[in-house]
Amino acid sequence: MNPFVKLTILVFPLIFSRKYKQIFPPTPYIILFIFTYLFASTNGNANFVGIFCLILLPILCINKMRTYKLGSNIFRVEAVILYLINCAICIVEYNLHVNFLSYDLSYFDHFRATGLWIHPLFNALITCICMLFILLSNMRKHYKIALYIIGIYTMFTFDARAATIMLLASSIYILYTQRVLKIKYGIYIVIFLAVGYNFYKYLVASDMGGKLLMLSEDTLSEDSSTMARLVALDIFFDSSWRDLLCGVRDKEAIFNSYGIIAIENSFIDLTLTYGLITSFSFFILYTKELNNMMIGTLEKKYRYLVITTFILVGMACTALTEYFVWLSFITFFYGFFPYNKSQY
Repeated sequence: MNPFVKLTILVFPLIFSRKYKQIFPPTPYIILFIFTYLFASTNGNANFVGIFCLILLPILCINKMRTYKLGSNIFRVEAVILYLINCAICIVEYNLHVNFLSYDLSYFDHFRATGLWIHPLFNALITCICMLFILLSNMRKHYKIALYIIGIYTMFTFDARAATIMLLASSIYILYTQRVLKIKYGIYIVIFLAVGYNFYKYLVASDMGGKLLMLSEDTLSEDSSTMARLVALDIFFDSSWRDLLCGVRDKEAIFNSYGIIAIENSFIDLTLTYGLITSFSFFILYTKELNNMMIGTLEKKYRYLVITTFILVGMACTALTEYFVWLSFITFFYGFFPYNKSQY
């Protein structure tokens, strides 16, 4: 029996139960899931589990987390432990030049750590967002500083230019608007710049800085990741309207014809898999949902900052087509917010 039909038969009686809103996602997500699955069936991309995890699992996670009372710091401690475990694995991986939990990444120009989340760019995005949550949380300052320093070192093991730049820019904005960066702290800024300069020289002398520290016209023109993102745009504009609206049957054929191994753009990749209607609807729904999730906890400017960072960095690779990236955002947010008093 078709898995979609089987699921419908099993869950139909639950629709009339009292716990309907807790069990089922909002109607727009259900409609999008049904539409995507049925539409994908026409071109052979109807992966039931994959579509379910991407479209429905994150919103189900949000609904479930909203039912918890996060008054204690247990969940925060678990989030910090998860963050530190990932950082530790990445640092060890980079120093040993071995990826413990991932597939072969030898095609990269430099070695990149992957940690708990399969791919260096996916991990860089998750770590970046987690670090912003740490800065915005009400943890004690010395905990924030320690966790942030560990995170910055870890970010360099991913060789992820977009994530690192956006993290630093967003962090500066947060610290400035929170009045942490003041003129009277100029001496600390000078010390920070001096230490930072020496750290920069260390990174340049080593291989750890990667593309981030080798920005020039020549290196950018020869940078494979930059070229891959430009190729993704070429693929999008070269595609027929039918492929854009319905998705393509064989993405591997596109990869081979353009000489790439992946489409380094989440929106384009999702569009070529499920079509424009699904990709537009998916990103609109979840961008709005993430904002709603943070209302009452973060100010509007910080909500928009975090979401913008998440979307922009995620669009530079295929991270936003992976359900666990969205789940990580949700998990770390509820791990650090909301708490009424400053605590661990």
